[in-house]
Amino acid sequence: MSIATLGIDLGKTSMHIVGLDASGKPVHRKKLTRTALIRFLSNWRRVGSP
Repeated sequence: MSIATLGIDLGKTSMHIVGLDASGKPVHRKKLTRTALIRFLSNWRRVGSP
């Protein structure tokens, strides 16, 4: 699964993320807290980078 675009809907206590592939189809959806979002993004950059 390769995420080409990551959309983030920011809220006060929870955030929703949607990962899209190169053709624009959703391949990942998740609801996260602020802390979990920071943890997800720090891990995602390591996994997503070549």
